[in-house]
Amino acid sequence: MLRLCEDIHELFSKEVSESLFSVNIVTINDFLKVDIKKITASSGLSYKDVICLKKQIANKYAAVTRNGLKYYKEILTKSAIISSV
Repeated sequence: MLRLCEDIHELFSKEVSESLFSVNIVTINDFLKVDIKKITASSGLSYKDVICLKKQIANKYAAVTRNGLKYYKEILTKSAIISSV
C-alpha cells in the first residue's frame, strides 16, 4: 500500500504526515482503518476534514466494486446447457 505523503491531498502537509507517522499511521491502508478520533487528536485536522479525506482517498485508491450476482447471471445466460436425456 502507498505511504502517506503531501501529494495525496491538499489537506496533507508535512506536519500532518509527520504527526500521523508518530502514531504509526504510515500507509493509506492504516489511515483508512484507524478511528477518526485518533486521527483528529494526532494530526490537528478537523473531524469534517478527516471524513472528507477518508472518502476521497477511498474513492481514489480502493478497488472498483463489482456485483458478483450480475456476472453470475450473465455467465448463465451465455453458457449453453446441454440436456443429457
